[in-house]
Amino acid sequence: MHSRFFAALAACAVVALAACSGSAPNLAPSTSSTGPKGAVDPDLYVANLHGNTVTVYGPDSDVPKQTITEGISGPTQLAFDSSGNLYVANRGGNTVTVYAPGGSSVLRTISQDVTAPGALAFDASGNLYVANAGCESASCKPRIFSNVTAYAAGTSNLMRTITEKISDPYALAFDASNNLYVANHFHTGDVAVYAPGNDQPVRLVKDGITYPKSLALDNATQLYVGNTSGRITVYSNGGETLLRTITQGVNEPNAIALDASENLYSANFGFKTVTVYAPGHTDVLRTISDGVQLPISLAINNAGDLYVGNAWTEDTVTAYAAGTSTLKRTIHQGIKFPVSLAFGP
Repeated sequence: MHSRFFAALAACAVVALAACSGSAPNLAPSTSSTGPKGAVDPDLYVANLHGNTVTVYGPDSDVPKQTITEGISGPTQLAFDSSGNLYVANRGGNTVTVYAPGGSSVLRTISQDVTAPGALAFDASGNLYVANAGCESASCKPRIFSNVTAYAAGTSNLMRTITEKISDPYALAFDASNNLYVANHFHTGDVAVYAPGNDQPVRLVKDGITYPKSLALDNATQLYVGNTSGRITVYSNGGETLLRTITQGVNEPNAIALDASENLYSANFGFKTVTVYAPGHTDVLRTISDGVQLPISLAINNAGDLYVGNAWTEDTVTAYAAGTSTLKRTIHQGIKFPVSLAFGP
């Protein structure tokens, strides 16, 4: 029931040590980042799918310091570029809207060939990539026009459209060599890998993949895939070889994330928990349950504190002290189905 409704929203503006999280109808993975480089105490940004807002919270604040509404319609993914500009994928508006650091007015709107956008990612040159779900109406097959579109850095100019082996893309990620990874959810799914600038995949990762919806890459360019079936699969450099499969404590992982020490976090929608795994291990290191309801998004700040977006029963964002299961605070105000979390200026 939930595999179609929650996508690990996003990957994401993902590079090494990033995260992707889950969301609603074919929404893609949310960014779980530590904010722009150099930020000491970045603000928390929350995409509220049911509120048509992005709310911003200062460090340790439970009250929004800013609410962004201009240009926001069904927000599914948040991402920051290297200059601290905020990008919002709007599934309801078929747009990606861009905001200057700290701003709430639309700086730029990207709409050419954007259709039900979910995941966002930036390559090494700052070019934006958008995962588009495509048509979902009764008059066409679901996701029949799904693709990945790329836009020149800092502009709304469409560079190219990738369609080959793209089918219902839920998550995007770039590795250290600027290879693009796309999690395709349609049928049983796969992860397609594209070399820099190429529109044809150099490989399809299928071993162990079943309805993938979140991606993450560590510093060794090992690929982590959250699968709806209830497992996280890990692959060697380039995604060629299945290294291990994590099932203990995993249930509908709507989001996965890696912290600075490369501990793995899994948001388990079915178990109402977040489980933590030490690097290279498949057994649960720690289980976080206090305040966790139906987790759909994750983010980790510069201090290593974990933030969890919870939906359905009571929409909240809960925060946990670094390396512990201790609940630090719960954010209620302004939260309405928090499909994507990110840290920024």
